[in-house]
Amino acid sequence: MAEIMVDEETEHIAIVEYLCEVCGLKNDRSARMASMTVLSDLLQSNHVSPTTRQICLQAGILSNLEDILDFATAVSPLEGMDILLLKLALQILWMLSIAHVCQQEPMANSHFIGKIMTLIRLTDSPLLKFTSASTTCLKNLCEGKHLVGQIGEVFRSVDFNVVPNHSKDPVEQASIAACSPVAWECRLFDTSGSQDINVTEHFLQNGHGLATQSTNSFPEESWKDILVTNVVAGPYFWCQIGEKVILTAKKIELLLASEELEQCMATVGEYVVVKRDDTFIRCKVLNNYGNYVVVLAIDYGMVAMVTEDMIFKMPLSTGVLYYKAQAQLCCLSGVSPPLLDHNIQQMAISILCNLSRHKVVVGKLLKNLGIFDILKVTLFCPVPCLIIQSLDLINNLINNPRIGYKISTVQTLKWLLEVCDSISNIDISRDDEEKIAYNSLICVCSILYQHRARRNDLYQLQGLEKTLKIMCRFPNPSFVYKRGVRLLKNYIITLDRSVHDKKETDKRDGREKQTSKSSAKVKDKNSHIFKPVDFKDEEHSSDEEYYQPTESPRFKISDDDDDDDDDGIQTVNVGQKPNPLDREQFYILNSYSGLENTTTIELLTNRSLSSVSPDFLAEITCGMFNTGKGGTIYFGIESDGMVFGLYLAREERDDFRVGVDKMMNERLKPAILHYQFSVTYVPVVKQNPQTKSLTPLEDIYVVEIYLESKPDIFYSCNKGQCFYRFGDKTNRLNTQEVRQLVVLEEEALFKKEIHALQSKLSSIKHHLYCEDNNS
Repeated sequence: MAEIMVDEETEHIAIVEYLCEVCGLKNDRSARMASMTVLSDLLQSNHVSPTTRQICLQAGILSNLEDILDFATAVSPLEGMDILLLKLALQILWMLSIAHVCQQEPMANSHFIGKIMTLIRLTDSPLLKFTSASTTCLKNLCEGKHLVGQIGEVFRSVDFNVVPNHSKDPVEQASIAACSPVAWECRLFDTSGSQDINVTEHFLQNGHGLATQSTNSFPEESWKDILVTNVVAGPYFWCQIGEKVILTAKKIELLLASEELEQCMATVGEYVVVKRDDTFIRCKVLNNYGNYVVVLAIDYGMVAMVTEDMIFKMPLSTGVLYYKAQAQLCCLSGVSPPLLDHNIQQMAISILCNLSRHKVVVGKLLKNLGIFDILKVTLFCPVPCLIIQSLDLINNLINNPRIGYKISTVQTLKWLLEVCDSISNIDISRDDEEKIAYNSLICVCSILYQHRARRNDLYQLQGLEKTLKIMCRFPNPSFVYKRGVRLLKNYIITLDRSVHDKKETDKRDGREKQTSKSSAKVKDKNSHIFKPVDFKDEEHSSDEEYYQPTESPRFKISDDDDDDDDDGIQTVNVGQKPNPLDREQFYILNSYSGLENTTTIELLTNRSLSSVSPDFLAEITCGMFNTGKGGTIYFGIESDGMVFGLYLAREERDDFRVGVDKMMNERLKPAILHYQFSVTYVPVVKQNPQTKSLTPLEDIYVVEIYLESKPDIFYSCNKGQCFYRFGDKTNRLNTQEVRQLVVLEEEALFKKEIHALQSKLSSIKHHLYCEDNNS
């Protein structure tokens, strides 16, 4: 018989096809796992042929692994081998997802994408389950403790599939079986210590669950005293709700102890009295094993096994017909089961990242299948790798030309900024924190690049402040800092360009707005405006470029309409009724004042002077005085410089002026002299956008507290505390810092004299040197 010659390529194809076929054996799990392991190692090998992935897809590997992907929707609890098979299947699929874009075609369909998305869900999934450690943690937090809490208005269905239930102990099995199908949802707080403890927060921080948004309502009247009597499993526990119920349970114990009880037979389903640890409690018989009886304490929710000689007949005076069961089954609010193995979700998201990066149609499928509803949960889970992978996937979807413009970017921006805020509250490593922050900023950059109009949304969501906060947390030369600089620079340059274009348009149309003379500090007029820089070109832009807008904080009223010499003076139209404010200066409502927080300017956004803290105001005043520059404190102007004004009746104005005078004399040391400060109420007027006419607003003012510093004096306030103004911040100084400032100020006083003496000394040395050379 002639020998059949087989070349290496044909042999290779046959081996791969055979492995793919064995991967589909549902009846032989051992052979299936072995073939999947070999195939996974083969695909990860550096020496594997690039066509191997294509052979696997052509051999039907997707359909062979389909039933394993269905584990995410399984009804029965998953076992250890199920988890291992699922991880192997995802490893194979991940290697296939990095294949050439043409080879990925069989994976780019809604059926396959939907199954992978199901694996990522962090709600209502068999891949989520509480552990015995979760039960132990909740026992330590609240069992046997008198707590306070809120009770939800409606019941929640009990799902014991998410709690460990593999024990063969008849007591533990009966404890879960005795629970009702519904439970009250509770928020619990331990107020016994010096600080209140939120039980849900501690439960989640220890990694025993995932945070979830409750759909239940908790009205204020739902606050109750709660005594947790027995933790069943996971988040489920029995408790006595309300002070009256707690006292009634104690009363029942005392009544049973005073009764003359007679022993009886334990019949399953009947209510009896059980003596346990010299205490008589009402119970329901669950099981009778002859010498031992399993009972449920209906007033405490605990299940116990007792001997027959501890069973007594229930008196009618304290039976369930007279006193109902005092224990209620409850569950902890805001808690969902933790992940069985977060590597499953991580690999599933990675597969979608790879497919969406190369194929536009995958992004469209993901959006249509509701991927953002799933990512909204994974972004805020306590697992760093899932957050990082979710951010990668969001970035791919934002840059997808088919769906990028359809994404709700405002909501996405809000999520990204919330992720940046929340990472400091998660117990993760510094490296993971940095990766999450970096990926979040990349997503924000992508949104701003794809949607230029979203800059206003970023501003409204305080995105600039949060970006600066992240940059401070990861200073230069970190990647996070550099990405933050790029984001801020692109934002400012584009915003600046829009202002520049608007001014150029106004000039061409002959409608250039008048600028005003400012009594405050004006920025450099020579600071130029940069043209917008694309994100793709930002590597070549200079980080030293910056833009400084001009200020125009206040307008003056002039009685002469024809006075054109004072450029920027706002005039009142002829024929307008006399100004009842009778002042030379005013602010225009909802206009830009040109003011911003600096060393000498503080904008306080209080909507009422009654809400101003004298201590806080004294700290700002002390800080400005100690700089030696003084300054001005404004009320009625937003932190972004927009004027809103305060409504102040005559009595309020007088009271505030007296209060400031009292603060200067009593809270600051040494006392501030009257000529060093002044309180001014500047009227606010309303401008008609069509006629540009001004209408005074009655009792609407911007309040200015002008401070004139006195040299050579260092001030303190609030029981000897010292403050100093650094830029737009007022910081408290310790003793060492005060000494350093005093030394620096003393040096500044004699700086000119020191320089003169040093010059004179250099001249004398030079003269002596010349005389020595001549001699």
